[in-house]
Amino acid sequence: MGSQDSSHLVPLDGAGWHVWREFVLRGAGFPAADVLLLSDQELAEAGERSWRSPDDLARFRQDWDRWQLVLRPRLRDLAADPRFREALAWQNPTMVRNALDKVRSPRVPGKRPDQGHLLAMANYLQRYTTKNDTIGFFGPAVWARLTDDEEAVRLRHGAELVTDRRLYFEVWAIDALAERLARDPDVQPWLVPRPVGGCWLDGDLLRRPHGEPVRLSAEHAGLLRACDGTRTVRDLGADALPTLLDWRDRHLVRLSLEGPVEAHPERALRDKLVLIGDQAARRRALDLLDELVQARDTAAASAGDADKVLASVAELDETFRRVTGQDATRRHGESYAGRKVVYEDTRRAVDLELGLPVRRAVAAPLGLLADSARWLIARAGRNYLDLLGALFDRCLAHDGGTSVPLARLVGVATPHLLVRTGLPRPVAAAVAEFQDRWARVLEVPAGVREHSVRAEEIAGRVAELFPSSPLPWSSARYLSPDLMIAADGPNALRRGDFTVVLGELHLATNTVESRLFVERHPDRVRLLAASARDHADRRIYSVPTKDWPQVNSRVYPAALLSERFYYWCLHDDNSGAPGPVMPSAALEVHREAGRLVVRSRRGDGEFDLLEVLGEQLSAAVVDAFRPLPPAPHRPRVSIDRLVLARRTWSFPPAEIGWATAKQPVDRFRAAQRWRTEQDLPRLAFYKVRGERKPIFLDFAASLLVDRFAKAVRQAGDQLEPAPVTVSEMLPDLSQNWLVDATGAGYTSELRLVLVDQGEDAA
Repeated sequence: MGSQDSSHLVPLDGAGWHVWREFVLRGAGFPAADVLLLSDQELAEAGERSWRSPDDLARFRQDWDRWQLVLRPRLRDLAADPRFREALAWQNPTMVRNALDKVRSPRVPGKRPDQGHLLAMANYLQRYTTKNDTIGFFGPAVWARLTDDEEAVRLRHGAELVTDRRLYFEVWAIDALAERLARDPDVQPWLVPRPVGGCWLDGDLLRRPHGEPVRLSAEHAGLLRACDGTRTVRDLGADALPTLLDWRDRHLVRLSLEGPVEAHPERALRDKLVLIGDQAARRRALDLLDELVQARDTAAASAGDADKVLASVAELDETFRRVTGQDATRRHGESYAGRKVVYEDTRRAVDLELGLPVRRAVAAPLGLLADSARWLIARAGRNYLDLLGALFDRCLAHDGGTSVPLARLVGVATPHLLVRTGLPRPVAAAVAEFQDRWARVLEVPAGVREHSVRAEEIAGRVAELFPSSPLPWSSARYLSPDLMIAADGPNALRRGDFTVVLGELHLATNTVESRLFVERHPDRVRLLAASARDHADRRIYSVPTKDWPQVNSRVYPAALLSERFYYWCLHDDNSGAPGPVMPSAALEVHREAGRLVVRSRRGDGEFDLLEVLGEQLSAAVVDAFRPLPPAPHRPRVSIDRLVLARRTWSFPPAEIGWATAKQPVDRFRAAQRWRTEQDLPRLAFYKVRGERKPIFLDFAASLLVDRFAKAVRQAGDQLEPAPVTVSEMLPDLSQNWLVDATGAGYTSELRLVLVDQGEDAA
């Protein structure tokens, strides 16, 4: 099937790009206005006036005391709110017991609630009301469509906010059970061994990605060759097990019941267990799996009742510990890490179509941004080619020969592909030039709050400064913008009274190929076909090992992988692939007519080096779209009706001195004066190092101000303090076009996929 079949695409009118007709609507699970229960605008105004005179200060302190009497019952009501309690019951059950229950029903009547509990409640409330995370019923997503109709929006609601609630096992949890079962001596004869994915048996040499090859006896080479993924240990002979166990411990073969990363890992495990020939061992193994599945199903049935969720999840965790011997949580303190045994995903109960007026509004400006992003990807690709060429020559000079093992080159290149903070150097260098060119395009005046340009006026400069280049690797054809629409309800959107805001523009990545979105689509086969058509079957995918920190059940690895793609793995391919996987031990890098190419010693073919490293390169550039450099103050910048950048401020933590004041009342009062001095909006988001996502701030909400102050103090305590960034909230709390059946508004974003159908890489 060739790339000419592009029925899943519609043109981005006049921009030269195409966009997937289907997109994902992400949104918060709680109405945006709910966060205002934490706020008192009159108190904030009194705090600002309190600096004028002692009388104003005295009145403010009286207002503060009054506010505490108002806030406490509001927080008690929040702690008792069934939906808020259920959200936390799924996400952080300890918080329900240790915070919500104590705030709702204090043991000592009249005693002030613990400030830490209140801050935690406020933090979760701002997440559930202002962030477009996709998780559980408090972050539902749904697939929607772009149409060719003149009606801007068609929005039909279900009776409830969400539908199709499903509780999934984390893959690591089922792997934990599989690991225990595979240790059973009665099960081991029925295991199906195969070499670790990165290894290659070359005659009697077992070549590994790193280290010297292992020379095998003729008997052992024959045994390893027979480990082809179809034969059990029992099939391989009575004497095979000790050798296979030794090879397993040396990471030469996989001898387990683990399955790939998928939505239903318990089904894959069951399929393996039913093949165990020992009836008693099979029954024992299936009983343990059934027990765990039953506990999961009980938890799923408790949805909608916080107390039942707490009890059933606690029982599930206890069952998991008993049947696996492992803790029911992992990666403590990490976000987006799949820490618990199960996770819930839901579908927002809306049917959404967006018509031509929305597409027309963004086509020209978004097309210009996309053209510049294509240039940025190509420039980063060229920088990586230069770097990889230099590293290749260095390896040749050190090791000799005419080729370099791919694993060796990847090893020395990894510090330039993966960094803990910021951007890798080859990408950062490209971004610096990118920003310089955008500065020449936009010509933003100094000292302004807003700057707007027309797409038609800058199109020539964009074309001149960001000329088109061939795609350096297959996934470079993708751009995934997150767009937000600022409109006072759906009727305003229909009238054309709206502004579009660019949240992020993800480079060289199709963000809707994550499993959490693919599982929610009504026709996954159609999605897979669309991805295959985009790539024209050219994609080479690096299959990650499950040990990689980024691997999880919901996001990575990708779920839209065609059997017609090529696959390779560096260490192990235990996360799974739909086609044959080339071991890195068989792959070597050569210089051919000035090009760096990868050749398979098994005869799999010859491939461009950047294509082979495409997934690593996409990860390196995905967050690199930063057309405006950091600055103490940056105005809002718009192209036509698309806001390219919100108004933003950046402060060293030491300059936010009020954050260290001892008492909340003093911090709140000082925050009001600081906000006025810096010309900050009341509603904002802030970002500090260590937080992956921005955090909502309402300067009229005392608890959120305290949460901000705490983040500032923590940022200032770091060995090398990083700036605290504050940006205006846009759309703000009054500009939500996504409403429920009652008319309540929700924050939301459109996750789109742009496709470059132009010239491929040479």
